[in-house]
Amino acid sequence: SVFISLLVMVVAGKKAAVVKATKKLAQLPKSLPRRHEAAYWKKGLVVAGVDEAGRGPLAGPVVAAACIAPKGIKIKGVNDSKIVTEEKRDQVFELLTTNPKILWAVNIVDTRRIDEINILQATFEAMSGAVADLGTTQAVLVDGPHVPPQLKEKFGKLASPLIGGDAVCFSIAAASIIAKVTRDRLMAQLELEYPGYSLGKHKGYGTAAHLAAIRALGPSPIHRRSFEPLRSLFPDHEVEAWIEARAPAPKKAMADKRSKVAKAGAKNGSNLRDWVVRRPSADAGAAAAEAPGTGAA
Repeated sequence: SVFISLLVMVVAGKKAAVVKATKKLAQLPKSLPRRHEAAYWKKGLVVAGVDEAGRGPLAGPVVAAACIAPKGIKIKGVNDSKIVTEEKRDQVFELLTTNPKILWAVNIVDTRRIDEINILQATFEAMSGAVADLGTTQAVLVDGPHVPPQLKEKFGKLASPLIGGDAVCFSIAAASIIAKVTRDRLMAQLELEYPGYSLGKHKGYGTAAHLAAIRALGPSPIHRRSFEPLRSLFPDHEVEAWIEARAPAPKKAMADKRSKVAKAGAKNGSNLRDWVVRRPSADAGAAAAEAPGTGAA
């Protein structure tokens, strides 16, 4: 009958979709080993990886993420976010953020704060905020040469910097992917708010096209006034005029934009629960508390 024919077509379509998804997962690169976490696991400690995205751009916030991946987690593709393609990053992001045993949090520091305290301090603030939102960890592995002073004060010797950590440490790489995908999606939304700069394309970095747009349109409220060449091109009094002219209504401030980004992410299948933090569930907390092993994912 026609009904049976349609049913066969639907089942065949679902099988094809499953095969396609399976092939995509098979194409993901091997994940990084977990030997850096193992040193803490041997002491019975829960350790989180911490990384940021968005230190260098001329526009937009800096976003930091913290991630705890306990024993037994087997996810492919957890590697340096800078060498993983955008499509594969999105795949790995979904695998990380929808796994109930993985704890993660993101924290956003906006442009005004960056200009107020400088990008390094803003990055430290975002990193420490992500760890605070995570709330579960007993130790942290931080990408880069420096540990934020807030984390050093809280964790002491259990807060360790790891230069190039996103290329050698699973937990840091996971945090790197979560931070980058979150920021990329946010920049795509900010492009709708501030058209003309192509923010969703270059993510706020100083490309030739972006610099040309800044010269033509002036800086928007989300451009970093303390960064060159903006600081030289637009003295403070001129920037104030530009920003006042282009500033959004209060209801469209950064805090309210988060809901838009969360909805946009939901359309892409993401699970940005509460936007800036995923609260650990009881089961996940119990899983993280287990003394994890040393196997690579």
